[in-house]
Amino acid sequence: TRFALARGLGDVYKRQAILSLPEKCREVFLQSRTKNLTNQEIAESMDISVKTVEAQITKALKQIRKFLGTQYQYLF
Repeated sequence: TRFALARGLGDVYKRQAILSLPEKCREVFLQSRTKNLTNQEIAESMDISVKTVEAQITKALKQIRKFLGTQYQYLF
């Protein structure tokens, strides 16, 4: 169906958008979104500050939205 195709394309674009992130930014983002870790847990596991975690997640979301454009922004 058209919905399934659109969803599949959305998944591909999501993966590409995440892979386009700088390494550390991607690592923070994935720990937050796929492992459901808190910012504190991410900070401790990566030996960085909570503020850095927050900044990296914000940066990741901005870059992902820019990468996806308006058509797929609903994915994040």
